[in-house]
Amino acid sequence: MPRLPSFSIVLEWENARLAGAERASLMLRELVSQARELSSEVTIRPELILLYEKEEVPHDAVEQAVNAACGSDAPFDVRYHATEGAGYYGQKNEGAQLARHEYILLLDSDVVPEPGWLRALVGSLGPGVNVVGGTTYVDTQTFFGRAFGLFWFFPVRTQAQGLKQVRYFYANNVMFRRDLFLAYRFADLPLYRGQCKILADGMRENGVRIFQQTGARVSHAPPNPRHFVHRALSEGHDAVMLSKLAGRSGEVGRVELRNRLAHYRDRVNSRRPNFSVGRAETVAAHALARAYCLLRFAGQRWAIRSPEGAQRALGIPTHPLPATIARPLRLQEARQQR
Repeated sequence: MPRLPSFSIVLEWENARLAGAERASLMLRELVSQARELSSEVTIRPELILLYEKEEVPHDAVEQAVNAACGSDAPFDVRYHATEGAGYYGQKNEGAQLARHEYILLLDSDVVPEPGWLRALVGSLGPGVNVVGGTTYVDTQTFFGRAFGLFWFFPVRTQAQGLKQVRYFYANNVMFRRDLFLAYRFADLPLYRGQCKILADGMRENGVRIFQQTGARVSHAPPNPRHFVHRALSEGHDAVMLSKLAGRSGEVGRVELRNRLAHYRDRVNSRRPNFSVGRAETVAAHALARAYCLLRFAGQRWAIRSPEGAQRALGIPTHPLPATIARPLRLQEARQQR
């Protein structure tokens, strides 16, 4: 049986503050169980690096959650790292820098892996496959989960199995060869989310191929009401900032709003045949999608009129907006790393 490569698991504790400790504990138990299944196949014992915001998350709470999941026999070396104002992507960057092994697995504290997820993801690495993401879908066990599953940005869960080349990945479920990731990293930008796309674009521009292992699935809880509002406003803010980064004005109007509302209506209707939902869930999905679009539009207007105020209120890093995004690897160097 082929031996699996060495890897470090970089786990941020930022999203546990949104989804709650119970879901984070469920994620940890599944992670521990699957890591134990691979213990006889890895070349070097993996490590788990947990990153948490020093002023917001007590160290003892994180350690207790890990100890409860691991018991007396952890299947990896556990390390804790307190950050100061790093934020979601900053924690992932710091974790990658601290990692000691050949590959890094970026995982979020609010996703729950399905059985076989870790084996499928780690087993996909090899010559020519240095960036591989899994698939993330909304947990549809509840009424609102099914409603969000119809319109939310994560794709619908499928039974697909296998490796395919793609253009993107989600930062909550992806592996990189460590030195390749450190050559790029997530950019320091005044964005809530969006750094994933920028990183993926930069890699592809340099000839780095991105893969998805469709069998490496994790579920993501639907957002709570507060996070729903925050996410929509922040997405609107990010849309303006990304437009400016691309050299456009960032101005938005009602035509764009109507187009986006139509896009979400089409998404809901196209997804209905993919899983069992009733009329009530469909009505709720359309209502939620409309509310999300209107909040997103409000976030765009806010970012145009008062970008600094929007960033402060939404907790978005106040990094300066660069004229361009630096691409740190030359094409020849990137080709050598494919």
